[in-house]
Amino acid sequence: MKTVSRATLGLVLVVTLCGAASAAHWRVVQLTDNTVDDHGPRISGGRVVWASKVDADYEIMYYDGHTTQQLTANDVDDLSPCISVVDPNVTVCWHAVVGPGRTREVFYFDGAQITRLTDNSWDDREAVCWDRHIVWRQRTDRTDWELFDYHPRHGVRRLTDDEFDHGDYAVWGPFVAWARNTMFEREIWFYDGSTAQKITSGDAAVNLPVSLSGGHAAWLQWADGNWEVFDYHVGGHYRRLTFGDHDHHGPVVFDETIAWSRGQDDHEEILYYDGQQVRQLTYNGARDRDVRLAERWVVYLRSDPETDRSDVVVYDLQRGYETPLASPYEQNRDPHVDGDAIVWMGWDGEDYEIMLAVACDEMPGDTNGDCVVNLLDLADVAGDWTRCTAPEPYCP
Repeated sequence: MKTVSRATLGLVLVVTLCGAASAAHWRVVQLTDNTVDDHGPRISGGRVVWASKVDADYEIMYYDGHTTQQLTANDVDDLSPCISVVDPNVTVCWHAVVGPGRTREVFYFDGAQITRLTDNSWDDREAVCWDRHIVWRQRTDRTDWELFDYHPRHGVRRLTDDEFDHGDYAVWGPFVAWARNTMFEREIWFYDGSTAQKITSGDAAVNLPVSLSGGHAAWLQWADGNWEVFDYHVGGHYRRLTFGDHDHHGPVVFDETIAWSRGQDDHEEILYYDGQQVRQLTYNGARDRDVRLAERWVVYLRSDPETDRSDVVVYDLQRGYETPLASPYEQNRDPHVDGDAIVWMGWDGEDYEIMLAVACDEMPGDTNGDCVVNLLDLADVAGDWTRCTAPEPYCP
């Protein structure tokens, strides 16, 4: 029912009592509209970063909530940006192909200036950050991958030092979680700010990557013939969350909660652990995957097995329903969520563009649900002016 009902106080009360005013809407904005590839969007605190192929190489772009600026301007590829906004700090990190033999080096932007963190003959790549804490991996001696981190308090330091590969890492506050790949197994390790310890037991086969939030980590581990979800809390438990006959995929953590997808025949469904119990959120024949998680929202990509269409979908944990986000494109991918905002990539037939959606509470005058009351809503009301949808005896 359209909000032409604002015309009378009585009908406004009916709309409110029916619950329409308690819903959430999403305002979708296209951040880029060009003829070059825009890749790898990440979001934090309403700010967005991505890599855009300007001229012949990729540069780092930064949207501050109002305008977009190009952070880098050089003749090398700047790739894999990550952003963390922990008020008042803004941290953007990435790697650039500037070393000898096209090796990569790590850079970061602190909101005012760019600093180069590495300068050597090894590959330093895939930096991730939480506030000013930045973690990346280095191909030390060109033999194995080791982890390094940086914070203004202690500078650059080495976190791992052995003959094995370390990767698929995540950082939150002082904590770092990652996988170590030995000759016989893949293990999950956890650094609590002072010491590192292995948190998986035995010869566990681990599927990656690790997700980390607030000292709470989750990952996939092979158990009883399937990939199952396990989690660990610093100073606390190490446990298995799922049991069954289907593989689980891509668990992500937000504080004490976890979301992931579960394969069922030719489709996937979304499951959610609220800190007490696991429940299934979706029931359909589509592939719901690539899950992301915030306090109120579970975000995932829905693909139709019979078509090439893929859409970003949001599940509202407070109100228990899902909303497909409006996109002008049929192929969407790589969603990420922070707070009440979501970014992703949409394929326009020539290249990828960056999309942003922001949640807002419903206003009675916002008839088209775009989070703004303007002339478009007035046109909606005018189109239904004097129309009555009540039974005939009750219409004026």
